[in-house]
Amino acid sequence: MDKIAKGYSGGFLWAAVSVLLVVLAAYWWLLLDNQRSQLDYAEKQLELRAQQTSEALATQIQVLVSGLDYLGESLSAQYIESNERFPLAVEKAIAIFEQDIILQVAVADETGNIVYSNLTSDTNTTGTPFSIANREHFLIYAEGRAPATGIYISDPVRGRISGRWSIQLAQPLVRDGTFAGVLVVSISPEFISEYFQKVFPRSGGDVALLLNDRGYYLARSSQQDQVIGSQVSKQLRAGLDSGDARGKYRLQPAWDAVQRDYAWRWVQGYPLAVSVGLDRQAALSPVTDRFVQSRFWNAVSTLVILVSLLLIAILVRRLHTEQQRLAWNEERLTSLLAQVPGAVYQFRRQSDGSSEMLYISPGSTALIGYTPEEIKNNISAIFDTFHPEDRQEVLAAIAVSAENLTPWEIKFRLLLPSGETRWVAGYANPRRESDGSILWHGYVHDISRQHAINDALRDSTARLRTTIDAVHDGLWEWHLSNDTILFDERCQGMLGYPLSDRPVAFAHWYGLVHPNDRPFLDKAINEIHRGELFRLELRLRMASGDWLWTEIRGRAVEGDEGKRVLGTQSDISQRVAEDQLRNALLDNNAAAILLVGPDQQVRLANRRARQLFANGHPLKGMRLGQLQRNETGADNLSAHAGMLRQGKYAVEAEYPFPDANGELHWFSIHGTLLDAERPEGDIIWTLIDITERRQMEVALSATQTRLIEVIRHFPGGVLLESADGEILVANQALCDLFGLEMTPDSLTGTDREQLSHLINLQQVPAPQDERRQNVLGSTSEVVLADGRMLQVDLIPIRIDDTDVGRLWISSDITEWREHERNLERLATTDPLTGLVNRRVLLAEMEAALQRDAPEFAMGALIMLDLDHFKNINDTYGHAAGDSVLVHLASLLRNMLRQGDIAGRLGGEEFAVLLAGAGSESALVIAERLRAAVEQSSIELEGNSIQVTTSIGLAPLIGKVDDVFARADEALYRAKKEGRNRVVMGSPP
Repeated sequence: MDKIAKGYSGGFLWAAVSVLLVVLAAYWWLLLDNQRSQLDYAEKQLELRAQQTSEALATQIQVLVSGLDYLGESLSAQYIESNERFPLAVEKAIAIFEQDIILQVAVADETGNIVYSNLTSDTNTTGTPFSIANREHFLIYAEGRAPATGIYISDPVRGRISGRWSIQLAQPLVRDGTFAGVLVVSISPEFISEYFQKVFPRSGGDVALLLNDRGYYLARSSQQDQVIGSQVSKQLRAGLDSGDARGKYRLQPAWDAVQRDYAWRWVQGYPLAVSVGLDRQAALSPVTDRFVQSRFWNAVSTLVILVSLLLIAILVRRLHTEQQRLAWNEERLTSLLAQVPGAVYQFRRQSDGSSEMLYISPGSTALIGYTPEEIKNNISAIFDTFHPEDRQEVLAAIAVSAENLTPWEIKFRLLLPSGETRWVAGYANPRRESDGSILWHGYVHDISRQHAINDALRDSTARLRTTIDAVHDGLWEWHLSNDTILFDERCQGMLGYPLSDRPVAFAHWYGLVHPNDRPFLDKAINEIHRGELFRLELRLRMASGDWLWTEIRGRAVEGDEGKRVLGTQSDISQRVAEDQLRNALLDNNAAAILLVGPDQQVRLANRRARQLFANGHPLKGMRLGQLQRNETGADNLSAHAGMLRQGKYAVEAEYPFPDANGELHWFSIHGTLLDAERPEGDIIWTLIDITERRQMEVALSATQTRLIEVIRHFPGGVLLESADGEILVANQALCDLFGLEMTPDSLTGTDREQLSHLINLQQVPAPQDERRQNVLGSTSEVVLADGRMLQVDLIPIRIDDTDVGRLWISSDITEWREHERNLERLATTDPLTGLVNRRVLLAEMEAALQRDAPEFAMGALIMLDLDHFKNINDTYGHAAGDSVLVHLASLLRNMLRQGDIAGRLGGEEFAVLLAGAGSESALVIAERLRAAVEQSSIELEGNSIQVTTSIGLAPLIGKVDDVFARADEALYRAKKEGRNRVVMGSPP
C-alpha cells in the first residue's frame, strides 16, 4: 500500500509540475517567437525603406544629370557653331539651373589648354594658360576612349580656377569630324549634399551617398569633408562590380561608429550609384526597448509562478507522506486484528430486512470455515452454519438487539461444513444509522475448550466439593518468634527449588526478593502488627536465576506458638506479562490515550500522553479541563462525553490542546466507553496529533490562493477550462479584452458554448507566418463587434496523454495590425499624391506583360511630365509645386477609366497604365488628359497657376524596360518639339 500511495503521489506531483513547466515553456516560446517575428518584420521594413529611398534619390539624380548632359550637348554644339555667342549661351544655361549647382563651364582646346571659363572675364587672357591635359576627363577623349554614355563624370577634383571641390562632367568638341577639345561643366558636390540633407538631416544617423562607377564618393549628406575624394568600402565596391542593378549591405564606418543598413542602385543611363544608409539603432530601438521591458516583467511573473509551484510541491509531498503514515498504521491495525482470537466484524441490517457484512477480520477462516471475501459475497453462509437447535434463539437475539438497541450477547453452536460442532460466544453493540439501518460492531470467539472444561468441572464438582474447601496456589507460614518461613511443595515448585519440609531463614527468603520490590515489602512488614490483610506483587528469584512475578497475600495471627503470619503465594507471571503487553501496546502507540473517569479525572495515560502534556510525568488525577488550559473544546468534550454515556453516538471531533511547553497542537479525538455495559463508567479518549496535516492544508490553501492571484493579475487575458469545456478560472483582463460586463468569478462554472453566446465575435485564421498548430497549441485571431482584433493562443494541458483542459492566453493586436496596413500603404503609394509609386507601377506592368492579362490586351503606357515645373517652384515655392502635383493626380484619378492605373514616377513625372487600349484609343485618352491639364488652373493665395504637360505614349509590347524606353523617348520628343503635346513612341 505504501508503494502504491508513494507511486501515485509522486507521479501526480511530477505530472502537475511537468504540465505547468510545459505551459511556461510554451508561453516563453510564443513570446520570444513573436518578438523575433516583430524584429524580423521591422528589419525588413527598414531594408524596404532604404531601397525605396535609394530608388527615389536615384531617379532625382538621373533627372539632374540628364539635364546637365543635355546642357553639355547644347553648349558643345553652340561653341562649335559660334564662339562669339557662346558666353551668352553659357550664362543663359547656368541661369536655368538652381543657384550653386554649376560652379564652372570651361572649354579646353585640343592640347588641353583652357581657352574659356565663365569664371574669367576674358577668354583670350594672355600669359600661361591653365591646362587640363593631364586630367582624366580630357585624356579619355583625347586618346579616343570616349565612354559609351557620351558623357564622362570624373572623380571629385579641386578646380584649378575655382579652387573648390567639384565634379567634372566632360563632353568632346568635334569640328568637322576632328577632336577639337572638351567642354567641362563643373557641378558642386555641396549642392548634392544639401539636397540629400533635405531627406536625411545632419543631426540624424541616416545618410545618403552619391558614387561613381569607380567607387569614389561624389557627395554625402553628412561628414562630406571627411570622405570626398576617397573610395567607399570594399563591401560596397564588390557590390558595384557584381553587375547587379541594385544591392544592399550592412556597415559600421569607423569615423562615426553608426551601424546602418544600406541599399544602393545605379542611376539609369549614367555611371553613378546612389546608396542610402539607415541607422539600425534609431530605427529598431522602439521595438527592442519594448522587448526588453516585456521580457523583464514576464520573467518576474514566471519566477513568482515557479516559487509558488515549489511551495505547492513541498506541501503536497508532506501531505502524501502523512497519508502513507496513516496507511501504514491502518495496516498495522489490520495485522493486530488478525492476531485477535476469533473474528472482529461489522454487520448491517437494512430497514427492508436485508443484511450485509461490511467487515470481518481474517480470523473468520479458522473460526467459521469461510474467508472474509466469501462471507461478504454470501452473507447467508454464516446463517447456514448456525446449529439447527440454536438458530432461532440466535436470530431472535438479533431481532431484540435491533429493536431495543441493546447489546447482542449470546453463546451458541456452529455446525461447520466439515461436520464439526463448535461453541462460540458472540458480542456486539448496535447503532441506528441515519438511513434507518442497524449497524453492529462486535466479535465472535471460540469457547469450545472453555465449554468442555466447564462441562468437566460441573461433572467433577460434586466429587471435589467434599474434599476441597478452597484452592490455593501455595501456602506459607512465617514464624516471627524464630524468624523462619515454611513453604509448602507448591510454593517451592513455583520457584524450581528442591522440595524440602524444613523451614528457611527469613533473611534467606528476603534475599530472593527483587531489589526494586523490597521497599514495598518493608512497608508491609512494618504494618503487620495491625493484623490487616496485605497484598503484594513481588518478583522472586527462581532456581534458574530468572525472576518470577508472584502475588503474596497474608495476615498476622496469634497462636499457641506465638505470633505468626499466614499467607498464600500465587504465580501471576501470565497476568503481569499480559499487563506489560497491554502497557507496551499503549505506550508505543503514536496516539495519546487517556482513560478518564466520570469525574473527568485522568485515571490512566500512556507514554505519548505523558510526554505531550507533562513532559513524561504522571497525569493521573488531573482533570481533562486542566490539560486544555481553557482552550476552546473543553466544554464541548464534556458535552460529547454526556452524549456518549447516553449511547447516542461515538465521539469523533477535532480540538486544540496545548502541550507541556504551551505549544498548541490539533488532535483528532475519538472517544469510546471502556465498558459498553457501564455507560456511567470510564471513557477512553484517543488523541491523534493532526497539527502537521492542518498546517499543510492551510499552507496549501494559501499557496493555491496566491497562484490564482498571479493568474488574475497576469498582463493579458487568461482563462483555464477543464477537459469538458467548463471554465475553472479567468482574470479581469480577459473580461476587459472581450468586452464582458461581468466579473471573472461569474464566468466560473460556465462552459465554452455559454461563453461564445456572451461574446459577439468573428473568428478568423491568423496570418500564415504567425499561425501555430502543434503540441503546444494553436493561435487564432478574432474580430469583436467594436472592430478590435484579438489574438488567442489555445494551449492544451495534458497528463499522460490525457486531455485535462486548455489554457487561453489573449492579447489585443488591433494597433499592430493597423500599423502593418499603414506600412503596406506607405510602401506602395506616393505619400504626396496618393497614387501608386514607381515600384508598384513596374510590378503591374511586369505582371500584365507576363500573364497576357485580357484586361491589358492592346494596352499602352502614358508618361507625363509637367512643363516648366521648376519655374513654379522658384516663383511660388515648393508648397505651390506640391499643390500642382496633387492637382494633376486628382485630374488623373477623375479622368481615367476603371482598370487604368496612374502612378507617380518621381518629381513632376507621372505615368498611366492603360488597359485594353489600342494606339488610337490611347492617343485619344492622352490628348484628353493633356487638354484637361491645359484648361485647368490652381488657385493659391490669390494666384491662378496654369500648367501644361508633355506626354509620351508607347504600346504595351515587349519587356518593361523597352516599353519605358519608348515612352520616355516619345516624352523627350514632345519636350523637344515645343512641349504641351502628345507624341506616340516608335514601334518596337
